[in-house]
Amino acid sequence: MTSGSAWILLRMITLKNEVTLSAVKVVTALAFLTGMLLSARLWITDRSFPLVPFWEWIPILRPPADYVLTGLMAVLLCVIIVFRKHTLPVFLFLAVYLTVAVQDQNRLQPYYYMYCLILLATCISQRNQEQKTEIALNTIRLLFFGVYFWSGIHKMNMQFAGRILTTANHLLPAYMTDFAFGQHVMLLIPALETSLALGLLYSRTRRISVFLLVCMHLIIITGLLLKRWNLIVIPWNAALIVLVIILFGEKKYFSSVGKIFSPERSLIKAAIFVLVILMPAFNFIGYWDHYLSFSLYSNKAPYAIIYLGEDHVQSLSAPVRQHVKTMHGKPYLDLTYWLIDETNTVPYPERRVYNKVYEYVCGFYTDSCQAELKIYKGQQELY
Repeated sequence: MTSGSAWILLRMITLKNEVTLSAVKVVTALAFLTGMLLSARLWITDRSFPLVPFWEWIPILRPPADYVLTGLMAVLLCVIIVFRKHTLPVFLFLAVYLTVAVQDQNRLQPYYYMYCLILLATCISQRNQEQKTEIALNTIRLLFFGVYFWSGIHKMNMQFAGRILTTANHLLPAYMTDFAFGQHVMLLIPALETSLALGLLYSRTRRISVFLLVCMHLIIITGLLLKRWNLIVIPWNAALIVLVIILFGEKKYFSSVGKIFSPERSLIKAAIFVLVILMPAFNFIGYWDHYLSFSLYSNKAPYAIIYLGEDHVQSLSAPVRQHVKTMHGKPYLDLTYWLIDETNTVPYPERRVYNKVYEYVCGFYTDSCQAELKIYKGQQELY
């Protein structure tokens, strides 16, 4: 399908603003519900990977309370889908999600974070219904701009370029096999993603930006299916395809850049502006988390491995031992594979999370802890 024919299909979408906002809410709630089903064990406490609360004083809800809250989240999502014009179910759902998220930072996955911001934007309140709907849609468009813009910016590093080059090396022409040259060429990929974010803001570039973003998500979905890795983000990418089309593909959509970025006397829009436009910049100096900055697949986020003493593996509980791997005769726990094997999600990539998991593993030792935590970024050891 050419970009011209794809845009013809997009121009056929002529929805009223109220219908568009309802569609956004339904797609978002369905995507969240699908993600919950795929990561069912993430939401309960009965698992081998420890919960990592944001603060030590936060109580951890044990069964059956965790099952009740998880079920309540699912029910509220269904209510949001059915009663699309009501905001109370959304606020109740966000309150319950916040309750379970503060008990385990690994529940603050970037897709759940984005879904929550979209749902929050649908609750913008104004006296004039038509104005309220327009502000809500422009807030969500602002959110999409921020996600794509910062996702591209964070990928502009040589670690990301090197990983893409290594992965696609057998598909590239001979003149690009020079690693240094190839790395610089690969930096065009995040530059393109950032450019597409900017392209969404202007009518002349919007159609090609929507088309290329849809292609990007389709490529991501295909790659994940072929590698059978991190499959939980497939519903996220599928939802983004639908949402970017209905938000930016309507032929009646001609909101100016000023309207998209203007606070428009809305506290919710102002808050989302701060979270998705301003705060991600602080990730570069270590003051804002990677996932909250949309630093996704950028090779910037750290990952962790806990190396175990050869004679101390049996000290671990049986469920934890199932995730122990061996390399060159040395046992270790790869935290990424441990959590993804158990919950279909990857760990929240922050040092404080890895330190807490390390403390949990050390708790199995009766004497001094024989485990050693190593935190890496790419191939480089950080700590």
